[in-house]
Amino acid sequence: MEELEDLKLIADKKRIECAIDAKAYSICLANLIPANIILVVGGALLSLVAGASLLTEQEIINKKTAGVLALVSSGFTIIHTKLNCDQYQAECKRLKSLYEGLSEDYANLEMESTVEDFRLKLKALNNERTQVKKGAGADPSVKSIDEANKLFNA
Repeated sequence: MEELEDLKLIADKKRIECAIDAKAYSICLANLIPANIILVVGGALLSLVAGASLLTEQEIINKKTAGVLALVSSGFTIIHTKLNCDQYQAECKRLKSLYEGLSEDYANLEMESTVEDFRLKLKALNNERTQVKKGAGADPSVKSIDEANKLFNA
């Protein structure tokens, strides 16, 4: 019976590690919201204002200002595109979901009553977790990892 308890402790440790990983990705995504607003929404709005002002004769802004707004908007779009922001955020969302699922799966191991079943399922989950780590196309920021660790180790 002691062996089952040891395995349960290992599974709980892995559950917490996966929960920390999921939270780190979540924090990282939340930290990107202001930059996303500036680069995507701001860029689109600047372009809209610049384009609209050139189409109207009400001279809301002058042509020089419209040109500057269009250039800044293009700069925002280039930055967003070259940093692969959309791909990075999509990968972070995918990994967040995977780690949340793994954390739940580790928690569900509690229902196993035999050492052999527990061991087999724990090994399968550990292999799945390894594959997720190997296939990860994005890492959360160090700051996000530190914040997530503080939340779980407080």
